[in-house]
Amino acid sequence: MMSEQGAIQIYYSARVNRLVDALNSDIKSHYGKQPNPLKPLSIIVPNGHIQKYLNRRLTEINGIVANLEFPFLESGLYQALSDTQRQKTPSLLSVQDMELALWGFFCNADNQGDPVLSPLYDYLFSQQNPVLLSQKRWQLAEQLALLFIDYELSRPDMIAAWLAGRLFFSHSQNKRLKQIEAAQRAVYLDLFKGTNHGVTLNGLLQALEPEQPQQSQSLFLFVPSRLSPLHRHIILLLAQYYPVHIYHFNVCREFWQDLETDAEISWRQSIQQLDLTATDANGHALENSDQSLTEELFFDLDAGLDDYENPLLKAWGKPGRETLRLLSDLENDAIHAGIGYQDDLLDEHAETIDSPTCTLQALQHSILNRIPGDQSQHALKTTVQLAAAPSIEVEVSQVYNSILYELKQDPSLQLTDIAVLVIDMPSYRYVIEQVFDRLNRHVMSPLRYSISDSNAGEESLYARAVSQLLMILETDFIRDEVFAFLTNPCVMAALGSHSGEMDAWLQTAVDLGIYRGFQHLYASPDSETGRLYTWQQGLQRLHRSLVQSNADRSSLNSHEIGRLSVVMTRLNGFKSILNQPLSGRQWQPSLQNLFDTFIAVPADYQHEESVALALSRDLQQLADQQPDLQLGYHDMKQYLLSRLTNMDAGRGRYLSGGVVCAALQPMRPVPFKITYVLGLGEAKFPGQIRHNTLDLAAYSRRIGDINQVENNKYLFLETLMSSQNKLFLSYIARDENTGDSLAPSVVVNDVIDWFDQNDNAHLPIVHLPLSLADNFKLQTQLDNPSLVQNHSIRDYLLYRHQLNPDITWSEEDLATMTVEQRTEINRFASLNDGHFGQSIQEEATSESVIDLTLSALNDYLINPTETIFAQQGGVLTRIEDTELLSDEPLRINPLDKHQILNQAVATDLKLNPDQAVSKPDLASVLDHHYHLYLQQSRVPIPLFASIEPLKQIQDIDEYQSLKSAIESNQLLPLNGNLVIGSAYSQVTVAQQLTAVDLGEINGQVCQLSASMAHLMKNKQQQIAAQVVIRAGKYDKDKSYQLLLKAFLDWCVLLLHDAISVAENHQVWLIFQDKVITQNFRRDLINKKIINNYLKHLCHHFMDANNDYLPLELHKVLSFKCTQKDDAQPIKVYPFKTQIYFAYQDLPGHLLDSLRYNYRQALASADEVKATFGGQKSPAYNEIKSLLHYPASENVLLDYQNRFMLFFALLDGIDIRNIP
Repeated sequence: MMSEQGAIQIYYSARVNRLVDALNSDIKSHYGKQPNPLKPLSIIVPNGHIQKYLNRRLTEINGIVANLEFPFLESGLYQALSDTQRQKTPSLLSVQDMELALWGFFCNADNQGDPVLSPLYDYLFSQQNPVLLSQKRWQLAEQLALLFIDYELSRPDMIAAWLAGRLFFSHSQNKRLKQIEAAQRAVYLDLFKGTNHGVTLNGLLQALEPEQPQQSQSLFLFVPSRLSPLHRHIILLLAQYYPVHIYHFNVCREFWQDLETDAEISWRQSIQQLDLTATDANGHALENSDQSLTEELFFDLDAGLDDYENPLLKAWGKPGRETLRLLSDLENDAIHAGIGYQDDLLDEHAETIDSPTCTLQALQHSILNRIPGDQSQHALKTTVQLAAAPSIEVEVSQVYNSILYELKQDPSLQLTDIAVLVIDMPSYRYVIEQVFDRLNRHVMSPLRYSISDSNAGEESLYARAVSQLLMILETDFIRDEVFAFLTNPCVMAALGSHSGEMDAWLQTAVDLGIYRGFQHLYASPDSETGRLYTWQQGLQRLHRSLVQSNADRSSLNSHEIGRLSVVMTRLNGFKSILNQPLSGRQWQPSLQNLFDTFIAVPADYQHEESVALALSRDLQQLADQQPDLQLGYHDMKQYLLSRLTNMDAGRGRYLSGGVVCAALQPMRPVPFKITYVLGLGEAKFPGQIRHNTLDLAAYSRRIGDINQVENNKYLFLETLMSSQNKLFLSYIARDENTGDSLAPSVVVNDVIDWFDQNDNAHLPIVHLPLSLADNFKLQTQLDNPSLVQNHSIRDYLLYRHQLNPDITWSEEDLATMTVEQRTEINRFASLNDGHFGQSIQEEATSESVIDLTLSALNDYLINPTETIFAQQGGVLTRIEDTELLSDEPLRINPLDKHQILNQAVATDLKLNPDQAVSKPDLASVLDHHYHLYLQQSRVPIPLFASIEPLKQIQDIDEYQSLKSAIESNQLLPLNGNLVIGSAYSQVTVAQQLTAVDLGEINGQVCQLSASMAHLMKNKQQQIAAQVVIRAGKYDKDKSYQLLLKAFLDWCVLLLHDAISVAENHQVWLIFQDKVITQNFRRDLINKKIINNYLKHLCHHFMDANNDYLPLELHKVLSFKCTQKDDAQPIKVYPFKTQIYFAYQDLPGHLLDSLRYNYRQALASADEVKATFGGQKSPAYNEIKSLLHYPASENVLLDYQNRFMLFFALLDGIDIRNIP
């Protein structure tokens, strides 16, 4: 034990628990001699994770722990230094303080003229973009703040040169380097010249004159980060007044063990004897006399005994070797300063380690004892496993199932004994949440878990609301961004609103055609056009709806309309205020008022209060430190978003909230019994060395400098050595976009190589299947099946079904299942013809009458397969979520285009007399209706409208003929729609009639309902014509579809007793470029044929017969017929142009040809298209691939039964004479 003061004691161990035991013993010893036991004891830790681990571990050892503080390294050393002074010391300057000061420096226009600063300002003003300039200024301030702190810690000689008025690289031949150093030196000196923000650790050291403190208190540093020269200097200074205890995590005890000498002396000598090598910028070796030490020198530590080195220690251990060298230097400095120094090699006092019994122990044993490989002579249990996953979701899912398996195998295992460490937390964070929460719903005991190493910008609802608010104020109230903000729970709490009201507001905005902008969107000479699609124009129309009957309709009441208007008006008012530069003192109250108005902490989210308070502190810090600095909106946005990103956040509590999910980061050798390390791909870990041209330290190297790649390798080494029972490694082995194979990290390859060189240990690579149901096949093939477990009842059902489709569940099985699991069984049974038994059966209730609509039958005829699929819940049309559209329309929506043309033609032809307007021609009527839609912000401005081609309809002779017939009263339009039965009509109903009764089908009475538009009567008051309008160019296939609906309408009209139908029913099809007519004659058919035809059709529709028999098959079931063989006459029906599927005694070769054509059409329909609607749509492909197109057993007969009547009437064939 060392003396009361003036000494340094360092404990070394490869086991963190041993370091904790030593710390605990020293704490007890300290309090046994401490005259004031109420004075808190400080234990300096590298980060919050170690602090929580220490607090928990000390509590486990002592039962209770109190009166301990856990400051981080800089603040802890700062406080210890301050305690050596009798007068009050300045506050410690934080990174945030330095960022603000540097930000103010770069925002100050007076500094731009200094030529010394040109390298920095040339970067800032390389592009004249205010948004980019704000980002650059803040990012430069952030970088320089970190660099200046790093210089003080690792390059005190460079800081000393700056303070002495000279450049550190003054002798360098690199002109650009000297320019960059001169610029940074000028900024650094200005930063600390007369600053009132406090001092840095180095600044305090330079200014203070240490004195003997009134009370001597031990200084404890637990697993500190790589100690920099400044840290070592301060520790050496403090050791003159305090007993200093350092607890160092050292992965290899063989650094000090040697069989020929005393262990401690051997270690000390072996470390001190490692040579330092120095090279210049070009890699040439240098002697001490070659150049000044202020040149670009790169120092490295000799690797040592390479021939006897453990290959993993050699590949990953460089930072550890250099740390030991620096601690050895600390010993030399302490001896020279007359300060006592003592090493305590804890692993030397531990019991002799038994031979490894598992692969993890063998791996750790070889590293710990610095031997090349495992020396055991017996088989080892597999406790290190490597998995190659096809995707992140599969990787995380397997980890979840593996955890459940491990908990079952070891009942003593606690959730907090398990860690899931990921390389890239932003990529894994949401996948972990999604997978764990989803799988938790299907297990008896859900896994509790915590997620660390995220930030408030990603985790916090309050922070997200702030980001969303800043975004919509910048982007001018884009609709989807506005409602993403308004539906945030923190915003709804501030407004006293709820999701129902927000849904109503959103639907109202969609209906009003509000897209973005508050007052003006277009710079247009026409003020009305400039106000289109804006919030103000839409809200004004909404207000008019309260007093005008012909204004826009809304489901909102007057109170809700007023609330929506107030919210948007106040937002616009804040935007007007914030659009002008303000000082830091002015920004603080303005933004605080904005946040208090629109963002609050909901009662169910009290943890968000810390984010709100932190943001308020940041605003106050700005007002205090930069009160007069003029800042624009973009500057403030960048400042606030950066502060939110740097706020620590997470889910649950580290080491107390269940399974620990955290990022793999340095200085966290927390021992877990089971450790999973995810994302160990070649491109992800250990990363790449990225040279920062601003980093002056990169132009020289000192022992202890941090290299990202080497640091990450050592981090992996620490994690490996900290794992206690099992270690699972995994990586993504397949590119999810291209399907290409991906390689594992170099550290994984190193581990694989180590196992390959040791006969008694092996590392099987488990290739995880894409379908987790396949895991059940792999479980019997591995020594340790932990990584191929699957606790999903859904996957197990699929696996059992593949083995035996008829297997059922016993009552005992069902009794042990959760409700969710039994629900999965029922759902799976419904998808697999009732297999697995015990599914909940719903009693079918048969009604006496079933009502079908004619539009549904029409869709069924056009494509029965897709119609039945849609009826059962499938989606085949590409759905555009109009609520998420952010830009005003640049083309007319097809539905709006159809409605405009339909209304214009109906008005021009006086098909709806109550909507008639006095316009001279169709072109004027089209303009009138288009402008009505334009005023509602539903269509694009005239430049993009493309309605001119529609006006050509009025020049078509057939259109004029129809118009003349109506104007001469030969045809009399109905005043609205004719509605039969319960069908829905969007327009005025001219006449409402009862449904058509088709009689009994499958034991139920079937009725038909229909809504028919644009019917016309003759002078005898008979239904004699119908107009069908399509806003598109003529297409033969589309004309058949339109005629099919008109044909079905005509059939129902003929069956209804209350309707008189003319002998010749004329259908007018109006296309954009063509008008065609088609006659349906009553004398070619009778009611019995029609009734039987409709009953047959309804029967197949009610039975959900989805055989592939679409209307478009007429093209492949048709052929030209020429009579060549009198011996085999072809009996055909007298169609005018082609022979459609309507024949008798057709020769076999023609039948085979038609059937072949059908098979080809069937195969084509079953193909998944690469595009849909002209755009690539993977979601459509996925849905389309679920749709099966069943073949008709007798396609010729079935198609004939469905379409013979239709095509016969089109060709004027007397259907009554067809047998």
